[in-house]
Amino acid sequence: MREKEHTEEPRVNLPLVTDEVGDGAIVGSPDSDGVMKTLISQQMPAEWASPRRYGVLCAFAFNAGANAFLFMDFATSETLSKHVLGDSTDAEIQWLYSASLVTVVVAMPFLALLLTRYNWFCSLASVAFNVLGAWLRYISVMQGLYSVALVSSVLIGAAAAIIVCSYAIVPERWFAPAQRGIATAVAVQSNYLGWALGSLLPLCVDSVDSMRSFCFYQALVVSAGLVVFLIGYRAPPKAEYSQRGEARDETAAAWRSLTRLLGDARFCVHV
Repeated sequence: MREKEHTEEPRVNLPLVTDEVGDGAIVGSPDSDGVMKTLISQQMPAEWASPRRYGVLCAFAFNAGANAFLFMDFATSETLSKHVLGDSTDAEIQWLYSASLVTVVVAMPFLALLLTRYNWFCSLASVAFNVLGAWLRYISVMQGLYSVALVSSVLIGAAAAIIVCSYAIVPERWFAPAQRGIATAVAVQSNYLGWALGSLLPLCVDSVDSMRSFCFYQALVVSAGLVVFLIGYRAPPKAEYSQRGEARDETAAAWRSLTRLLGDARFCVHV
């Protein structure tokens, strides 16, 4: 028997193209752009492409910078601070800074667990702690009450504990892997910027009256952070995380922030 001849069209082997998305990869050929775009849209979380992520980062950066600035209120001029707070001792003035740092260490393990489950509410709490702490500092300098200033330091330390835990969480939730480096840098450096600006306080605060005026305007600016937060900050829907095919351990991210902080020699020296 005569075998039938089969005619086949020549095949062209196209090179595979790998397009990294998130922590995985999508493999396709150059002539399958439509398919690849569909796959990319299915794999990439919506918040990674949303302009909202920049508002979230700005709101967080403002709060982090304000928190660090509050740390410096009584640390830059101990002599003036002693007169403003009812002739307090040197040790008492120094404790206004150390009390905040101790609060960070004590509160962070508990707040880290809450932050991963109730991110928006905990972040709102950090802003509220800053606002309340700023107004308590204004009251303390107006009335000369050291105890009120100490309470404000504890509140500011609690806010700082939430902020430090968020250094890893905010970039991880809102930014693609390629953007997380710069997002983390902005989040961390905003905190250091607040400390740097706070160190310049002696240039404009050199008397009891100027200290009182400064604390009033400081409280107003920090209070504006609440508006910035409500407008800019959002937590991504939990449903998107459960449907995402990649593992996300936000609790581990928060603990990484804690480990980095405790491993920072400068922080340990401050405490």
